[in-house]
Amino acid sequence: MLHWIGTLLGCGCLVSIVVPLLALWFGYRPAHMRAPEPRGLVTRIELPEPLTPWGNASVRVLPSTPPRLLVTWRVDAPAKDFAYLSAEHEYPSGERATAPVDAASIDPISTHASFDFDGDGVSDELRCEMSFPAGHRVTVSSGATGAELFVHVDPREYEYEVGAFPLGDLDGDGCAELGLSHPRFDRSDYDWPEDCLWEARSWITVVSGRLACAR
Repeated sequence: MLHWIGTLLGCGCLVSIVVPLLALWFGYRPAHMRAPEPRGLVTRIELPEPLTPWGNASVRVLPSTPPRLLVTWRVDAPAKDFAYLSAEHEYPSGERATAPVDAASIDPISTHASFDFDGDGVSDELRCEMSFPAGHRVTVSSGATGAELFVHVDPREYEYEVGAFPLGDLDGDGCAELGLSHPRFDRSDYDWPEDCLWEARSWITVVSGRLACAR
């Protein structure tokens, strides 16, 4: 009888340890490890982990029909300091393009003369600010009134590079889309030991101006 009681107590102790660990594994993520969800999110593309804190990613539009996104990210390279990799993705699904266009033969659209995020016919202002420990803050302000139309704060630490890319009106609704980069670096060596439990992932997201400005 005592043997069975001891066994049950041992199982109870094991369960009390295993269950919280499983809950941690499946339910908990530090803020910088969670998939970003900016307001007005339309597309989210997961990228490989940057191998350095400066392994930023960017997104541009390929002038194709329908439009495609050209995503570029920087990685370490054995023979040099770093190298750039790129991939084409369908918009708005974010799926990897199965028949890429010849990106080398055309100029991706990287900037736009007018960034009309709210569709009122006036170009709006885009600002990026980085501070520690607040993170990377992207703000879009109305060119007509100065009011804030969109704010997104990305929980970065040492990933300092540019994180916002005006993409123009991709879906023809009269409002510009905005690309955001969310570079992530595995911090388990110096700050967040739990990062070793999950692989660090970086993302590119695309935000719809119409959805982001809807009240």
